[in-house]
Amino acid sequence: MVSLSTANGIITLGDPSIPHANTRTTWGIPVADPGTPLSSIASLGPVNVQQVWRTQPSVRKVVEFAARNVAIIPWKVYQREADDDRQRVSDSTAERLLRVPNAQSRRTSYDLLYELTCDSMMYDRWCVALLDDKDGRQWLQRIPPRMLYIESDALDNIVKIGVQTSQGIIDLTGEALAIGTGWSAADGIGVSPLLTLSQILQEQTNAVSWRNAQWDRSPKFTGIITRPQDAGKWDDKKKDRFIQSWRDFRDSKAGGTPIFEDGMDYKNLGSTITPDDAQDIEGRRLSEVEVCSAFHIPPELVGSRQGNYSNIAAFRQMLYGPTLGPVLERFEQAFNLQVIPALDASGDGLYGELDRNAALNGSFLEMASYLQTAVGGPYMTRSEARAMLDMYKIPGTDELIVPLNVTAGGLASPTDTGSQNRKAKQSQARSQARMALRRSALEELATAKSKAEDGLADTLRGIYQRQLDEHKTGTDADDFHRKWDRILADAMSPHTWATALAAAKSVIREYNPDETGWSEDVMRPYISVVNANAAKKINDGMIGSLDDLDEADDSGDDDPRKSLLDRLKDSTALAWAGALVANCAGFGRQDAAHASGLTQKTWTVTSANPRPTHAAMNGETVGMDDTFSNGARWPGDGGLDVDETAGCTCVLSYTW
Repeated sequence: MVSLSTANGIITLGDPSIPHANTRTTWGIPVADPGTPLSSIASLGPVNVQQVWRTQPSVRKVVEFAARNVAIIPWKVYQREADDDRQRVSDSTAERLLRVPNAQSRRTSYDLLYELTCDSMMYDRWCVALLDDKDGRQWLQRIPPRMLYIESDALDNIVKIGVQTSQGIIDLTGEALAIGTGWSAADGIGVSPLLTLSQILQEQTNAVSWRNAQWDRSPKFTGIITRPQDAGKWDDKKKDRFIQSWRDFRDSKAGGTPIFEDGMDYKNLGSTITPDDAQDIEGRRLSEVEVCSAFHIPPELVGSRQGNYSNIAAFRQMLYGPTLGPVLERFEQAFNLQVIPALDASGDGLYGELDRNAALNGSFLEMASYLQTAVGGPYMTRSEARAMLDMYKIPGTDELIVPLNVTAGGLASPTDTGSQNRKAKQSQARSQARMALRRSALEELATAKSKAEDGLADTLRGIYQRQLDEHKTGTDADDFHRKWDRILADAMSPHTWATALAAAKSVIREYNPDETGWSEDVMRPYISVVNANAAKKINDGMIGSLDDLDEADDSGDDDPRKSLLDRLKDSTALAWAGALVANCAGFGRQDAAHASGLTQKTWTVTSANPRPTHAAMNGETVGMDDTFSNGARWPGDGGLDVDETAGCTCVLSYTW
């Protein structure tokens, strides 16, 4: 056992009077029994954190993800020389202790940061004390939140910090501490996020219990065998023979075909509950997304929501910025407030920093290429390179070699002959030319789409007016379709065709100026089908509106006919025009890209406030004949619900 000498008492590690993991006290409040439902924590009452940790996989997954990614970041200690200069002090007591906080109990920096992150996320408070034993040895001791005692005054300032034991509270207020507490309206101690998540977690617990009950109580058979009434009396011998043959068939691993007698039949009841019926996967995914949101972790990073390579890579870049950056900054400031100054015997003003770059660095080849380009020449000595390969040092290899072909303002690196610079410039010029061509083509397409939407909306308004003028009460739906479907399809055709043609030309202009392999005539059958289907749907809606008009009471001040016409002209016409133009434009670009030999398409978001599903697809690349993750073949795909297409401004880019 090791004794910890403090200003207000002595703590002995291993002393049975100190509560351990099985002693359920937290924040000075007895914790509920493990069987207590989570609904009991709806108020600021006790929280059974251990029970949540054991039984809630979504909480454990998110918290462990954050804790593991924080724990891998190494501590480094610096001394500030000037505003723009600092020196690493790797041999300082502070850095040695931060890297090995407690050698006697075999606790590493990884262990300490992992546990502190878990404490912060699960309890909304954490604490580390710099302690000395009777022999003068120092170490960093994490104070488990279940033993942490905190008092705050009326202004939420922390006035007392201690360790709660069965014999009372040992005061640590005078020690060098690193401590963090969250926000609370009642005090300065914070509120566990588990309180906020209690309803969601309880809902998930109830859902699991319900699903388990369904597996236990649902029928254990999927069908029944029926025997017709006119089959006659079934004697016991024949009955036992059939039952035995059915059992043999059911238990057989080799397969086969059962033989029925007397006109018997097998009826499939379909009574077995499947995971889809129980909504098991969807329920778990929703709970995980909610937990991720509560802890400010992108769900894509922990696999709780589908992502693609592009946005996963972007989220990874965010991991040590807005995602875990606040956690790291909080630890740094807390340790630099008291702990590191207490370890700075020289009084040189040392400070600690968690090295985010160590976690963000790419492969050695990526870093080598980047650094060589950044500094414009060699950046390592031969001795440093040999050390990286664990080779012995050779005298005279400590000098930085700069080849004669590398000069300030000259070539970028020893491997640069100048030709790659010319190739890079040529490639950059071609890329810029293509980007300019793409912008011009898309601008022209946007103008064509706007013109087509206006024209199509005006056409629909005119058709609506004619249909109302010619309407007679009790019109037969079939007669209405026979008359108006062809009229409407023909009237829409010039606008939808102009859209598809302009969209196809925007791709041809960029990728296939010779129009090799492409013909506009191939697109006409599809556009004709689009017009016919849209005309039928539009007229279905009109028939319903006319039926409502026939039943409307026109005795009031408002004219039902005028109200209907205003609605059709103001909203319905615009909605249909936008949807049809988007669908035809997407088809036109798809057809031209396919005919031009392009093999892949990439979804690009252009809106500053896109749908969440579209934002998640930004940068997603699929084969030319494949669909994107939302089921769309192109933005505005007419085969999707209006929720996925209305007002969509996304575009596709193509590659070979």
